[in-house]
Amino acid sequence: MSEMLTEEGAAFSEAYYLKSYLKDFQRVLTKDAKSDDLVDDTWENYDRLANVISEKYAKWKARKPWWKLW
Repeated sequence: MSEMLTEEGAAFSEAYYLKSYLKDFQRVLTKDAKSDDLVDDTWENYDRLANVISEKYAKWKARKPWWKLW
């Protein structure tokens, strides 16, 4: 659904989803569940994961472009 996002939002989503989302989901939400499929769909869980995603977005946005690393 990248067409529903800004160019920046789509770039972050692609990078984050491929690299870290599942690990963060499991780390934050599956501690008490026996599998990823058994995580309750609640606002509390949404808020917990949203905080992590917001932190990752802030770090992603603050990164230096590869051409400025040298």
